[in-house]
Amino acid sequence: MNPGNQPSTPAIGLPPEQFAAAFPFHLAVDWNLRFLQAGATVRRLCPEIQPDASLAAVFRLIRPEGEITRSWILDNRQRFFLLEHRSTGLQLRGEFMHLPGTEILLFLGSPWFVDSAEIAARGLGFDDFAIHDPVVDMLQVFQASKIA
Repeated sequence: MNPGNQPSTPAIGLPPEQFAAAFPFHLAVDWNLRFLQAGATVRRLCPEIQPDASLAAVFRLIRPEGEITRSWILDNRQRFFLLEHRSTGLQLRGEFMHLPGTEILLFLGSPWFVDSAEIAARGLGFDDFAIHDPVVDMLQVFQASKIA
């Protein structure tokens, strides 16, 4: 495939069901940082994620250091974000992106664990993660290294 010789690239999108399966920990917020949508797994773990609830009321920003505001997110969207669920301490690592032509910010991420035991402790199983998510594989490697 030679992208330079293609007259136009067709838009690629995912139906909502496939998007939710591919990104079970995604968060979508409007311009006022109110939840519009979230992945099924993150909604189960963080029940405060409800339509119109505030991102800042549900999550605390750990990285980059700052305040959760639209301008802060837009100014730092090339960096990785670490969010912490205020009531459970669950940490999500990922990135924010602005969906062109909309007033929507999308967070794509997954849980940030330092020990594989945290997966079960949070009530998670392998089926709660997208197949492409390397978190579970990395934790198994980390655990094997720790045992060795």
